[in-house]
Amino acid sequence: MLHYNVWFNLKSGVPEESGLSVVREYLSALADAGEANGFTLLKNLGNPPRSKLPCFHALIEFNDSESLGVAMKKQDERGIHTGKHGKIVEMVCDFHVEIFTGIPTPD
Repeated sequence: MLHYNVWFNLKSGVPEESGLSVVREYLSALADAGEANGFTLLKNLGNPPRSKLPCFHALIEFNDSESLGVAMKKQDERGIHTGKHGKIVEMVCDFHVEIFTGIPTPD
């Protein structure tokens, strides 16, 4: 399982509820279309200087690197700056992406 992690803030003037609703709608559409296994949307309770991470964290799950690649290709074909993803791009800032994989438990 791959975990695609996106940490981000909402741009100034974007209300939290409506901004997160747009993100949730996009991620739900990915999961509903089978492009992602699921997602979790999280809020960072730490504030600067204690936390250096942005306020929000989207954790999106994929089966493997191949399924992530297919989802990325489909998004590229739809357009990064158009549709539901384009709405997100307009609303977020300070985003940082990392991809993690699970570490198997030793037998």
